[in-house]
Amino acid sequence: MLRPVSGIRRSRLMRRFFAPAFGLLLVQLLFLAMFLGACSDETPSGPKPSPGGSVSAAPGPVLTANPPTLVPPTPTYTALPTTPTPQPTPTPSVVTGGKATGAVLNDGLTLHPYKRNNATGQSFVRLVWAAGLTRLDPALLKPIPGAAESWTISDTTVTFVLREDLKWSDGLPLTSADYLWTFQQARKSENGWPLLTQAVFDPTQVGSNGIESYDAPDPRTLKIKLHTFSADLVERADVIEPLPRRIWQSLDWNDPAKNSQINAPVVVSGPWKFKDWKRGQSLSLERNSTPAVYPAPHLDALNFSILPDSQTAQQRLKSGEVDFFSPAPGEWSSFVALPGLQSYTWGPARAKWYYAGFNFRRPDLGDKTLRQALAWAVDRRMML
Repeated sequence: MLRPVSGIRRSRLMRRFFAPAFGLLLVQLLFLAMFLGACSDETPSGPKPSPGGSVSAAPGPVLTANPPTLVPPTPTYTALPTTPTPQPTPTPSVVTGGKATGAVLNDGLTLHPYKRNNATGQSFVRLVWAAGLTRLDPALLKPIPGAAESWTISDTTVTFVLREDLKWSDGLPLTSADYLWTFQQARKSENGWPLLTQAVFDPTQVGSNGIESYDAPDPRTLKIKLHTFSADLVERADVIEPLPRRIWQSLDWNDPAKNSQINAPVVVSGPWKFKDWKRGQSLSLERNSTPAVYPAPHLDALNFSILPDSQTAQQRLKSGEVDFFSPAPGEWSSFVALPGLQSYTWGPARAKWYYAGFNFRRPDLGDKTLRQALAWAVDRRMML
């Protein structure tokens, strides 16, 4: 029968039982630590003896319980030289107001755009009537928008779309109805339009190839059909300088005595409005603030003195009575030599083209196969 062991005896028994085993365990742990240390390739860290025999702490990071927050260094920027932004050239201020007076040697015949005229009269007409559908690009010599903002071509029909802001000199709208009415009057043979046979198709005339129909389907659209196709189809369709229908439709087209609008128009489309015309002496125009196509002039007035000869014009230039004059080419050198004058020379842009076609009056050229053979045989580059 086992007896309970007292606390003192139990303690002694444990020491006696565990003491040898515990000692053996310590020896094994020590041996294992030495073995692992010997197998390591790394140089053990820790204090190393200094040459004087003392021990110094090996360099290395120092760990603390609360490592400091690393703050990145503030970057340093170096200003690089930059190319300065080019500044726009200041636009010189435009001086408005005042007047200019020119000299001409011959008086115009009429201000009617559909009547026969001389060179002076034609230049006068272009100052007061200027609402062509297109203009000529001075650099490329091709049509660009005028009163029409755009156009399309389908076969031999040109459809023009008028600008929305077109106005007469009195501020009222200029519409396709004005173009159509003007065409209808100009095409009447009794009204004597000098360009009628060139501009309008006439089936009774051999070679006629002008306008067949002229329509205005809405206030901003014109559809103009020509008889034949050509490279200058748009220019051939743009032949009408509109007149204000609401003013002219009840007046005589031909007689200035019955229609004062012919030589003293009240409502116009050009950059200048009519003011006064003393036949054989002077023509006076004033600024139009609402021209149809071209910008409004900066001057308030433009006058022309009608002089008998170029010697008189030269004297007026010297005295300051006139501001500009265009002499004949043979007199140019004498005007350039005048002191205090600024001269300008330019050559007008006149585009030319030539057409070579078959003469269908010859029966043999009625054969399509023959025409095709001749077309293939022609050396076009040699012709150009």
